[in-house]
Amino acid sequence: MRGQVIGIVTVKVTNGQNINLALGVTRISALEKGRLMSFDQIAARNRSATQPELLAEVWYRGGIDSLWLGNYDSALNYFETAANRNPRRPETWIQIGYCKVKQGRNDEAIRAYRRALQLKPTSADTYNRLGDAYYYGAHFHDAIDAYRQAARLRPDQPEAYYNLGLAYLEIGDRESALAQSRLLDSLDPELNKKLLAELQR
Repeated sequence: MRGQVIGIVTVKVTNGQNINLALGVTRISALEKGRLMSFDQIAARNRSATQPELLAEVWYRGGIDSLWLGNYDSALNYFETAANRNPRRPETWIQIGYCKVKQGRNDEAIRAYRRALQLKPTSADTYNRLGDAYYYGAHFHDAIDAYRQAARLRPDQPEAYYNLGLAYLEIGDRESALAQSRLLDSLDPELNKKLLAELQR
């Protein structure tokens, strides 16, 4: 629809359903001008360079499917296998951490989130999740540090301020919790109402 080549038709079956079989443009663009190379040769070259990453992607997708079904044990197995295949993908470690939080294994979740932050140290979302793992493990001061980092990296995102407010309440610091409420009010009034309700308990 945009006038872009997405493939080149190589086989056309006109009887019945008018079926067209094509080679995807990514396979075509891998060919080098002026040099004949079979698609088997291209596949072999790509396989040697990217096979672990491709297998990791398959396992990662399996983990996502299991998450949709709410099966955290199965999802964790998929994500840990994906991490073994490709340990350099931060999203995999984030999902490992998420599954472990759901299982109540907060210390292990903290290690997974820290691994993700080593790979992507500017991820506000990961700092928020790290804060959650600390919070659920009753390490409230560490949770506050993590949530502060999230707010520093993404000052326009309301979740960090809400989470900070709850963590401050846990250590009895109502003034700091109120300060988070004032920041949150301009970003997400509805979420701020939830925080104020916690403050009034």
